[in-house]
Amino acid sequence: MSHKRLLIADDHELIREGLKAHFSTSADWVVVGEVSTITELEQTVTISKPDVLILDLKMPGGDTISAITRLTKIVPELRVLVLSAHGDSGVVRAVLDAGAHGFIGKEASADDLEAAMVCILKGDEFVQFQSQPEKLKDYSDDDGFDELSVREKEVFRLLGQGVKNKEIARRLFLSPKTIDVHRANILRKLDASSTAELVQVAIKRGLIDE
Repeated sequence: MSHKRLLIADDHELIREGLKAHFSTSADWVVVGEVSTITELEQTVTISKPDVLILDLKMPGGDTISAITRLTKIVPELRVLVLSAHGDSGVVRAVLDAGAHGFIGKEASADDLEAAMVCILKGDEFVQFQSQPEKLKDYSDDDGFDELSVREKEVFRLLGQGVKNKEIARRLFLSPKTIDVHRANILRKLDASSTAELVQVAIKRGLIDE
């Protein structure tokens, strides 16, 4: 597989940035775009013609299930991998019946995600999700979260929701530089080396919904 085209659709900026950062370093994939609404999605797919679409289950601007059906009819060669923080057999079945080729939980690792993409490109179906969604909100004793200060937890919560640094600074009445320092400390205390890893902790802490 060489230089397959990838489109990322998620309304959380933090997740889009994490996915883009991961796949931009791959020799096998090229990120041809990122969108945050269903309206943007339909316009971008017809223009960029991606091989694979990573699609958040719930997107503003329309019904995701209906969008899958429309897009796979417009671009039959498109492979759609739905990404969700929660899943059950009913949801997965609805997604696949709509025309998606795979379903994976947001708790999955980057390696799992890439394996799913390779699988659906081969024409196979891929399904991997948390069978007990409530576990996503369980607090882990060893993720480093308890080491954060009260202020760092505030910043982390907003980062996990995809709020930009400047907006966080405005909401907390701090300078953008101070937020940058807090973010660096959060990454260090959580032993996270990338935005994608920070997203995983945010999901487990219930800060990012579908």
